[in-house]
Amino acid sequence: MIDKRTIYAMEPMLPSKLDKELEDLAFKLISRSNILTNQLHKITLETIGDLVRSMNCYYSNLIEGHNTHPVDIERALNGDYSQNIEKRNLQLEAFAHIEVQRLIDNNFLEDTHLGTVAKGASIISADYLSLIHRHFYERLPKELQWVEDPKTKKKLKVNPGKFRQRDVQVGSHVGTVVKRASSRLRRTNDRSALGVHEDHEDDENAEIGVWQQSHDSKSTSFNSFLYA
Repeated sequence: MIDKRTIYAMEPMLPSKLDKELEDLAFKLISRSNILTNQLHKITLETIGDLVRSMNCYYSNLIEGHNTHPVDIERALNGDYSQNIEKRNLQLEAFAHIEVQRLIDNNFLEDTHLGTVAKGASIISADYLSLIHRHFYERLPKELQWVEDPKTKKKLKVNPGKFRQRDVQVGSHVGTVVKRASSRLRRTNDRSALGVHEDHEDDENAEIGVWQQSHDSKSTSFNSFLYA
């Protein structure tokens, strides 16, 4: 039995190379998508993209317990914000969500700290995910840049683009333990983007020591998933 605490509990991340049925289905999907794309006007494609981004925003925020009605999302996109502070903050969150998604879709996600554009970078690499997180959180109102520890009820500041330094739980979802988050992210990137089958167990063991040092220093960084 595979120990759920090890990196191997995530495998397999990709379908078997011998699974020709899935490969054929993927090829058909890509081919038909390209045919449909070539039949639509550019304005129609852009409109569909805007609609899908709004839809993704609604459901993504709903999962987090932020119920921003699609009408309020549309109003936010048109600069029409509620006078109610809580509702307005949710609208600003939705606007930030859609704006950053549009930057990703158009390969315009710029690293303002390094002066580079993340073109061609793997979207599941640690650097790219940090970039997404930073762009998103820097656009949020200050009230939404804090989270609450469900156990201690302590308010904790979210650090844009930074890995969290403590274990987290969001509803029934329990995030990867912090001492293994970095190595599992690298494993996912290697297997999905590069197809590398190397063993990163040593990376996990090394990170345990790093986590223990951070844990002993009582770091207060916290967030829903990988970053805080």
